[in-house]
Amino acid sequence: MRFSSPESGPITRRLLLSWPDYDFLSRGAIAPREVAARLAGVLAEHAELHELKARIDAAEIRRRYPEADALFRPEEA
Repeated sequence: MRFSSPESGPITRRLLLSWPDYDFLSRGAIAPREVAARLAGVLAEHAELHELKARIDAAEIRRRYPEADALFRPEEA
């Protein structure tokens, strides 16, 4: 993922999406690329990007930002 912020310029982070996380979030109905894009959007909106580790996995995003699940399961929000 590549982000850009006025304070720190371009930032690159690696998003890890395990099969269990993918299956839980998408129920197989959304392409992995779209799942990753939605999770990256959560990070861009909520995280201090310069403080993120070089690698972050989907489960960590879901723990930090529980509202991320609503992007995939609005009926449970």
